[in-house]
Formats: sequence, structure tokens, C-alpha cells
Amino acid sequence: MLLYPVKEIKKLKPPKYGVGEAADFQAFIEFCKQFSSNVNISLLHKAYEFNVEVNRNLFRKSGEQFYTHPLEVASFLVENIMYNDELIASALLHDVIGKNEMFDINDIESEFGEIIAQIVDNVHRITSLERRNLNDIEYFRRLILALTTDVRIIFIKIADRFIDMKTISYLRGETQQKFAEDTFQVYVPLAHRFGFYAIKSELEDMAFRVLDKSNYDRIVRKLKMTKRECDEYLRKFSAPIIQMLQNLPVLKDNNIYFEVHGRVKHIYSIYNKTLLRGKPVDELYDIIGIRIILDTEDESICEKVMNEIKNIYKYIPETYKDYIRNPKPNGYKSIHCAFIGKDEQKVEVQVRTLNMHLIAERGIAAHYRYKSGLVSVDSVFDDQQIEQWIQEIRRMLANKEEVPVEKLLESFKYDIFSNEIYVFTPTHEIKILPKNATVLDFAYYIHTDVGNRCAGAKVNGRTSNLFTQLQNGDVVEIITASNLEPELTWLNKVVTSKAKNAILKYFTQKIRKQYREGNKFFEKLLDEVDLLSNKVKLLNLCLKFFNFSNSREFYIELGKSVELRNAVDFFIHFLKENDLKIDEKMLNNYPILKKVVEISEKRRNLDPNVHKIEMADCCLPVRGDSVVAYLSDNTVIVHRVDCKWMKYQVAGFAMRKIEFRWDYVNQPDFDIGLKFSASNNQFILDLMTQVLQGRDDCMIVSASKQETTPNNYFWRFYLKVRDNTIVDIIKKKIENSYLDVKVERVGKEQLS
Repeated sequence: MLLYPVKEIKKLKPPKYGVGEAADFQAFIEFCKQFSSNVNISLLHKAYEFNVEVNRNLFRKSGEQFYTHPLEVASFLVENIMYNDELIASALLHDVIGKNEMFDINDIESEFGEIIAQIVDNVHRITSLERRNLNDIEYFRRLILALTTDVRIIFIKIADRFIDMKTISYLRGETQQKFAEDTFQVYVPLAHRFGFYAIKSELEDMAFRVLDKSNYDRIVRKLKMTKRECDEYLRKFSAPIIQMLQNLPVLKDNNIYFEVHGRVKHIYSIYNKTLLRGKPVDELYDIIGIRIILDTEDESICEKVMNEIKNIYKYIPETYKDYIRNPKPNGYKSIHCAFIGKDEQKVEVQVRTLNMHLIAERGIAAHYRYKSGLVSVDSVFDDQQIEQWIQEIRRMLANKEEVPVEKLLESFKYDIFSNEIYVFTPTHEIKILPKNATVLDFAYYIHTDVGNRCAGAKVNGRTSNLFTQLQNGDVVEIITASNLEPELTWLNKVVTSKAKNAILKYFTQKIRKQYREGNKFFEKLLDEVDLLSNKVKLLNLCLKFFNFSNSREFYIELGKSVELRNAVDFFIHFLKENDLKIDEKMLNNYPILKKVVEISEKRRNLDPNVHKIEMADCCLPVRGDSVVAYLSDNTVIVHRVDCKWMKYQVAGFAMRKIEFRWDYVNQPDFDIGLKFSASNNQFILDLMTQVLQGRDDCMIVSASKQETTPNNYFWRFYLKVRDNTIVDIIKKKIENSYLDVKVERVGKEQLS
């Protein structure tokens, strides 16, 4: 608490809600007006009405009406963190989703806009995660940060957790333990990092009381004063010190501003001290203390002030610590000393300059690990980039600045989250998948048979199709059907190698079986008509008249097509009757034979007016490339001949292969991916810009850089090109300039 300068600012305490819907809202608005002169009453009233409607006649385990809980959360945010229209409206709505069928997230978006809907949706996702028994708390931390597309999501969750912890006694014992543990491991570190020290301390004490009640009660019994009595004692103890500082010549003559802060160690912090120092509570000298901050660069004044305090109170020599002359390893500087006040109460005094104070505060992460040990060194909470972002928000809040909208909306778009997502099975098992993974990828991740028979899924309780892209925190329940089997088009939709390989394996095995069955049928047929000795001649005739390029294609199709088997059966008997002689004129007399040949011809010829043409994502072919195409239903899928997937798929596409020419395609430009490996960080981008400058046949859509090892970089470019001629130009230009650069074509999955 600030003891000097004293600011007489009278703020209303949050109202006690539950009086009545109208009265509660009016009291809430009056409370908000104490903290902001621009309260958007109409927005908050609409959000409040949604909250009341959904939670009407619902009660918390404590007996309170449920609609009052979002009011308490919103009031807590206004009083302790910040007032912001969208933040407070989102807080009022944070318990709306999932309560009943009345509203879903689409209703929130249509009524309140995309930003509020995203905040509410991700708060709901995090709340859903909390209800699961996650064995690995680090996954939980990562999920929370990955879902933080807006810092206000964290603010609401901290406030929500604080209000819930106040009524934790109404939960079952085992639920209390889990709730308190999560509070310690997740919300205490978050509150601390954002500089919400009072919130952090109270959360720790509430959690500590549940997790170790015997030690909590023991320390409470040992304390001689309540917190309120300690606060009053600090005011009286600091009074003569403040008077001395107001009249101290070195401060007056140099116009040095100072502040005096008081603090009372909370119960969990006292418990930590007893462990670290190996002393009972009675022997601790820093349970209560004051901190003097001097706005000067002259560090020697700190010692002069401490010496003046020694003239006011009796000091304890062994407690004197000069961290200015002997800073701590983390750079911490200050002078500490404990004094004996009235009734033999020990009070620790710290004196530091403003710069020392700022350094101490900014170095909070290392200090926090040292003091509590709650967060491991390799935790995502200690990622340097995240810490820098939090520090910036924290500084604005501490200075009472209005946090810019772009800073509120800034998400954790860092490497730790860019390439993977965390999703759950219905039994709360965490599965880590690459970004852009689909329901089908998840199904194959669970088991190959589940993927092969996947019909769709329920994602967060909602029916979704095979190719719905999953997001962090999704709960996925796969729906299977025994009569389903994979389709070749799936290869172009899934992103994981496991899914691709499983689909390829299925078709490889299926094709082998069809080949064996086709071969067996043909030999059995020839044996029945006593023509097995003429197998080679008859096979060649079949290949010719049924339009197959080789025997493998023929046997595969024969193994799966009843229509072809009937036609071949007729054809072989026809040849037997005609002494193995036939010409094309004879086809007109046998409609069934003519029909099969026509079907085969039609299957192998592309009609641009009938067939849809797609460039495969796995290799991104462009006009001028050597390609191979196959038919899938009514769509022609085009691959480069050197596509890594096609070499495994040729057997599967044999009977789907179709004649293709680039003049069938009338699209003006094509997507293409290029990957450069180089030992230089910047020149690739510079050179690409020079090569493409002034050209109208190529445009850079996106570029990304990755450092794989020191001084070794991958550059990936996503381009729009007219044809493949620009690729040769780029390759020659770059490879001629820098011989250690490798350039290769890549698919979409390697660009993300």
C-alpha cells in the first residue's frame, strides 16, 4: 500500500449483488462510472441481458444466483485491472456459451461483433479445459497462451479464478485440491507476471489454505496481528520516517521526489520464508515492512537515508544488507535493514533509487522462480518473447495508460505455437498435431482403422466433416462407419505423414488384392474354355480392345469391376467361337462389347467442359511442368511427375490416369512454392526482390525464414506465377550468384 504521498481517492467498493436484476445492473453501472467517464451503458446492458437470460433460475453451489457471478468478475476487473468496454462486456458474457441451446458463439458474434465473440469463445475453451484432468500442467499453460488471441482473455480468466476461489469451500474435496493446484501452477504465475501482486498474493493464500491447511492454520496462529492491524501499524511506524524525509536537507535541496510503500507478507510467502531460512515464524524479521523509493541517480543517498532511520528506531545489525555495494547475481540493488518498533515488533525497511526499483521489477521472472519454484525453467511461461510482451502490457497498466487496441489484440504468434496445436480425445487425452490438421488427420493419429472408417466427428459437441481444420483446445469425438473406406482425394486434404502413409498403404494393399483377383479370374476363365495355352495372345487382344496400356492396369480393373469381368467373359467366349479371330467391324454386331470399350475410352479422355481440374497441393504444378493427371469422380487432379507422393501412388492411379494437356487449363496464374537453403540471413530476400522487380508474371504472396542451425537458414516463398519459366530464371540467378544455395520446389504443407 502507498503510505506517502497519500492520495485521498474515494472509490466505491463493488456492490453486493443479488438484490434484483434491475437494481444489480444499476449498481454495477454506478460502480463502473467511478473508474471511467466513458462507460458504454447500452453495450453493457445488452451483454447483461444475455447473461441474465441464460443464467435465469440457475444457482451456484454457494446458493447465489448464477447471473451475479459474471457481475462479480466484471466488477473485479474494473476495480483491480482496467476498465475497457469490450473487456467488461466479454466478462459479462463469459459464462453464456455452453449453458443451454439458447445462445451459441454465432449469436454472440452477430450481436456483439467478432472481437467480443473471440474473447468469449476462447475464455469458454479455457474454462472447458480446466474441467478436464490434464496430467501435464505444462500442456495446460501452453494451451492457455495459444488460446490467448487477446490479452483480455487472460484478464477475464484471472478474475474468474479469483472469484471462484472465494467460494472453493462449496466444492467437493478432490475438486478443491485440483482447483487449488491449477491456481498455484497457472493463475498465480500469470497474475505475478502482469504485476497484479495483491491478486497473486490472495490467490496463493486461498490455494495454500486448501493444499496445506495444517501449515496455513499454524502460521495464522503464530501471527500476532491481523492484516488490518498490520496495515495500521505500518502507518504509525512510517509516520516519523516520512516526516524525517520531508525535512531531510539532501532531499529538499536537490528536489528529490520520494515514495513510501508498506507491505505485509501474506501467509504463503511467510511459509516459504520459514522453509528457505529454516526459522520459525517468530524469528522472521520481514513479515511487515516499508520500501522507500528515491527519484535520484545518486545511489549514495540511499545509505544516508538508512542512517537517518537508525536515529529514529533501534536497528538489528545482523539484518543490514547492502545490495548496492554487493548486488545480487540477477542485478538486484537495494539496502535492507530490520528495525524494532513499538511492542517489539520487527519491521524491515528497504531503500532504493527509482532505477533500482524498475530493474528489480523487470527482473521479476528469475526472482519469481527463486522465491516460489512453481514454474520450471523450461516452462512456456518463461519464454523470453512472451515475457517481453507481458512486460509491455504490465508497464502500461502500472502507469494507468490506456492500452492500445492493437496491443490488446496482439496474440502469442511465436515459434512455440506456430507449428502445432493441442487437441483432446473425449477421455481428455492430449494429442499434439501440426497446424492445419483436420478431423481426418486426428482420426488417423488415433488409429489407422479409425481413419479408414472415419465418417466425420463431433468437435466440441458439434457435428463436423472430415476436413474441418482443428484448433487449440478442441475436443474431438470421431464418428466411424463399418461400410466406409478411404478415397484417393483424401491424400490432397490431410496434412500429416501418418495419415498420408496410411491412405497410401490402404490403396496399395487394395490394389495388390485386385491385381491377384483379376489375374486369378482371367486364368480361371481361360482354363474353363480350354484356352489357357493361348494366354499371352488373348491378354494382348484384351489390352487392345479394352484400351489398357499394360497387363497390370488390366488385372487391377478386372479385379474390381463386375462390368469389365462380364465383358471379358463374353469377349473370350466370342474369340473361342471365332477361332481367336476378330476385327473392329465385328464390334458393331455386339453392343455389350462396344459399350465397355466406349466406357474405357471416355474414362481416359479429359473433357474441360465436364471435368473440374485441380492442381495438387502436395507439389503445386504450374503451366509448363511435366505432369501426370488422374480422375477422381468428376475432378482431374494434376501432379508434377517428380511429386514425391505420386511415385507411391502410380499403381493406385493406373485405371484413373487420364490424358492431360496444359491447353485444357484456362486459369491466369498458379500457386508455387520455393524453398532456399543458405548460410546467409538476408541476401535471399534481397535477391528475390531484385529478380522479380518490374515483372508482371510473378508475385510474392508470402515469405518466411527459419534458422535451423547457426548460420544456416531456410527461406520459403509462396508465389503466384504465370508459368514455370520464372522458376528457371530464379534458380539460375540465385545459384549463379551463390553456389552454396539450394533451390527446390515444395508443396503447400512445407510453406506453413
